[in-house]
Amino acid sequence: MKRPMDDFLCPYCFGHINHELVHFRSAKVETDPTGILPDEYDPYDEGDVRRFISRYEGPDKEKRVQRLFEWQRFAPKEDPVYQKFWREHGGETTEVDSLLKYSDVRSYNRPIIDPSSLQDRSYLKDQDGGGDVFVRDADGMVVRVELADGKRCTSRVCPHCHNPLPSGYGKHPIKFVSVIGITGSGKTVFLSQLLKDMQDYAAKVGLAADVRSAASRRFYEQDNVIAVDVPLPDPTPRDSFQQPLFYDLTRLINGRQRTDTFVLYDVAGEVFEDYQLIQEYAPFIEHSDGLIMLVDPEELRQAGEIVAGQQSMTRPAEVLNQVHTIVFHGKSDEKCKIPFAICITKTDTTLVQKMLSRELQDCLLDDVHEIVDELGYEKTVFNAREYAPIAEQLNEFIRRTERAFSLNLRTNYTTYAFFGFTALGCEVDDGVPVGPILPKRIEEPLLWLFYQLGFIGREGKYPLPNPDPIKCPNPACGSIDTVELTGDDRYYTTGWGIFKKKYEVNRLCRACGHRWMHYESQ
Repeated sequence: MKRPMDDFLCPYCFGHINHELVHFRSAKVETDPTGILPDEYDPYDEGDVRRFISRYEGPDKEKRVQRLFEWQRFAPKEDPVYQKFWREHGGETTEVDSLLKYSDVRSYNRPIIDPSSLQDRSYLKDQDGGGDVFVRDADGMVVRVELADGKRCTSRVCPHCHNPLPSGYGKHPIKFVSVIGITGSGKTVFLSQLLKDMQDYAAKVGLAADVRSAASRRFYEQDNVIAVDVPLPDPTPRDSFQQPLFYDLTRLINGRQRTDTFVLYDVAGEVFEDYQLIQEYAPFIEHSDGLIMLVDPEELRQAGEIVAGQQSMTRPAEVLNQVHTIVFHGKSDEKCKIPFAICITKTDTTLVQKMLSRELQDCLLDDVHEIVDELGYEKTVFNAREYAPIAEQLNEFIRRTERAFSLNLRTNYTTYAFFGFTALGCEVDDGVPVGPILPKRIEEPLLWLFYQLGFIGREGKYPLPNPDPIKCPNPACGSIDTVELTGDDRYYTTGWGIFKKKYEVNRLCRACGHRWMHYESQ
């Protein structure tokens, strides 16, 4: 017998969902009452079925009344629960209707079926003769209900907000990541380029990326195509909530598959400048397991020294403050533990190249390389060795040139790292890429988050921007006066004769003399 499936969070309203309490969009839609209603019925008579029932006296009244109720139940209509969510998130839905080619009824106007409702259950097929209306997959997950006429309803929706749940959503552990970008940082271009090759990027770290909701990618891959001689897309409207992006990431662990669901959100940086928008979008930040913030290089203080009158990183620093306030509801002085990737964009531009060393420029304009095993297959690891020189130089660059921003991070966040990339890698003439388009390192912050979220491991070390001092683990000491041991100093022996043992250590406390093997906890 399969174990009960765990509850999961809605990717829209973050309400808790039990698999057996999901709702469904109906596969059956009644749009034509022909043959159901007698000629005497006036559809404009306030739409009141009761009034019609009370006055109709035909011999087939009972049959017609039954069919009429069914027609009314399955007629397309606006869903007030769904509409309420979208009124609070931009005013109108951004859901792409993947069913339009099969019907002229938009999917979000299809009737909602609640299997826990006695009335709705009367239209559903009993699957086992004992009242169970659910069809489950091999793992016991509810995947559909079937109407009495045989139509299969497979489109699950959240019972709280009636937004669509992708196929298989909730079956695997779920992680949420939000991408934040100030106007001009190139967030739409970044996401369009990243999503286009997401499967290849994931493969670099041994992950198979399966798109779970192709329709939700349309905004980036079709409506905002990045191509040579095509004008770059306009920034996403700040009050427009784009559909979440869903991927299942699968890897092999000791020969067995392990799958996690990864949900990516597009959150406009301008949201943090409007109190009302903060209230609307705060749940997406609060529930994030990882964050990516894109910073336009023109916001950097050093850019201001190159381009007269330029601003420093005031707005990104404000975003950091708002994120911290959202996570702790404004009541805590704790550090935020959500992994935070801070990314400088447009690293191929002349402005950025004037700010950064030649060595760092070369690193940032190189590709991210996978690490392979002895058989030539990609390891499921983040390439920390390759990232290390980038991290070292960006850590120093931010610490030296953006002191207030750096202090904000050190004060309010425990786990963060700096990255640089270009989503285009080519010249742009009056908003039009002249090509060829060659993005560089756009996947690196995401691969780092995959490591932080536990999807992959890490090979090699990279310097932290704000490392905590290493303390002696001796309970009677706790000193931070510790040093790393190298060479022959790493080995020592105890005992004698057959009881002699050799140990390897890498850390020494100079206060009490305690030696131990210290493991990185990045």
